[in-house]
Amino acid sequence: MDFFHENTIIKSFLPVLRERWLSAAEAFPSCLTQVSREAKEKNEAYVKEISAQFHQQITKYPRFPLGRRRWKKKTFRLLYQVLSEETILELHRYLPHERVENLISEIKEFIKRVRTDAPALSFEDMGQAVRNYTVYLMFKEIHQDTSDFSRACYGYSMLYPFTDNYIDNTACTKEEKARYNSLIRDYLKGEAAASTSEHDDKTLYFLSAAKESCKEEAPCPVTELLLMMLDAQEKSLEQQSKDNSLDYEKRLFISLYKGGISVLIDRFFVKERITEEDMIFYLGFGFFLQLADDLQDIREDSEKGHQTLFTINTHPAEEEKTVNKLLFFVTDLCNSFPTDNKSFLEFVLMNCYQLILMGVQGSREYFSKEYVTHMEQCFPVTFSFLETMPENPFQNSNIEEGRFFRIMDTLVL
Repeated sequence: MDFFHENTIIKSFLPVLRERWLSAAEAFPSCLTQVSREAKEKNEAYVKEISAQFHQQITKYPRFPLGRRRWKKKTFRLLYQVLSEETILELHRYLPHERVENLISEIKEFIKRVRTDAPALSFEDMGQAVRNYTVYLMFKEIHQDTSDFSRACYGYSMLYPFTDNYIDNTACTKEEKARYNSLIRDYLKGEAAASTSEHDDKTLYFLSAAKESCKEEAPCPVTELLLMMLDAQEKSLEQQSKDNSLDYEKRLFISLYKGGISVLIDRFFVKERITEEDMIFYLGFGFFLQLADDLQDIREDSEKGHQTLFTINTHPAEEEKTVNKLLFFVTDLCNSFPTDNKSFLEFVLMNCYQLILMGVQGSREYFSKEYVTHMEQCFPVTFSFLETMPENPFQNSNIEEGRFFRIMDTLVL
């Protein structure tokens, strides 16, 4: 079976996941465990303490190059200390120290290349790309892949801030998006791709990096997958249209297809043969991540008229059923996946739960108070404490953007 053929994915694998989703229970799941008030208080105190230490360390960044090497060593010593003892994610319970070091090393290499290839990229967009590469790193751990940094996955991850955001940008006209998509399609098909801007040039550069593993003498799975991703993005534009109302099945298919393909590409870069079980798991995991994003964006999508599974009926009872289904779905997906590294997959599942809980907190106006309270009881800190934590960890350090990037360059070089 050709796993990477569009027809195979749409006709053989997505229907399996559709049935799993539709059969997932809508009642509140038992997979979540409550966190005691004492544990929450301990976690919050620890986060405050570590945040203060990092804030102090960042503000001590040397104004001149002299002393920066010592500052860098101390900063990473603090980082590794936190990773070896923190009680919220508890990565140290699931990964030995040398694997944590490798993970940090790859993220450093990723940021180093971003600063070289796209120095104007914002912190937010860089974070989007890093998050995708981090997903790939999780998949490497699941399959115990110890290979070096992947330039191909780096290129694919960098396509997120350069393509996904462009496609989702409502300020761009349909004609502009169509031209941009044609540029990508022409390049992937080996046809002349007419670049008209620096943005186009960067897009083609990262597409080239993503295709690095392709062999000239054979059809390239990456090319096929990227073409499917482009097709999925174009289909997802239907969700932005106010002229055509999408029913539940149409929204479900778009979420399965777009979310599934996006993550399947990450899995392709892992140095391990892909099985039928892999196809189901990674397409399903991509669907989960897509819905987790949609959960976080209910307010924004509702205001813009975007048609997702979470905006089809925003009554609290319906939103709660959808979140419950998502919890059952991802639990079944992870528990049924055969892997030799079950321990790390458990870590991934725990983080999936936290991602959903954070999504409910971020969209709490669409849920009943009782439901939000129930969810909060299962989160490592109180939701009120979570609201005080900035997305940018350097936000409270009063650092102007130029100095922030100098600090980042010091840490990764």
